[in-house]
Amino acid sequence: MQMFRKVLLLLGVFSSLILCVQAHVDLTEEILRKIFPQAEAFTARNKTLTSSEVGELERATGTHIGAHEREVVFYVAITKKEDGNYQSMGAVFVVHGTGPQGMIDVAVGYDLDSRVRGIVILENKNDPGIQKPQFLSQFTDKGLDDSLVLGKDIQFSGDSGAAEGLIGVVKKGMHLLRLVVKG
Repeated sequence: MQMFRKVLLLLGVFSSLILCVQAHVDLTEEILRKIFPQAEAFTARNKTLTSSEVGELERATGTHIGAHEREVVFYVAITKKEDGNYQSMGAVFVVHGTGPQGMIDVAVGYDLDSRVRGIVILENKNDPGIQKPQFLSQFTDKGLDDSLVLGKDIQFSGDSGAAEGLIGVVKKGMHLLRLVVKG
């Protein structure tokens, strides 16, 4: 009887762990599906930026890349073609940046043409207006060759520093995508 209780206790703990992991996966899946709703699945990938890639990213973005940012985790969105084979639709990167009031962390999805597919704000200590769909939709279909100039390409009536912070985060994601595809 003692052994049976221990097994049940272990199963209960194990089941709780599975539920916690599942809840985390569902949250991640929910965020990813906001960007790629028609994806069949998502596959997590990692890339460790080399020192030269960190330097390249710092020069391209004009920001310092911390040690914690050298490990890039991204998610490949996968769909099933009519012939039954799977293919990539694009990738979602979690990108960290700052605005005048603090952190801006986003999930940015890019399609196979390296154009913004969608943005989900994960954390924002700045003007809440940068989280509004009408602001975020201005980034859709923008790529690395687009200028993304506030007041010209991107319109925002709130705190311009917050908008510039988000623009910087999106550009940083574009450069990360280029490094991952190149590497």
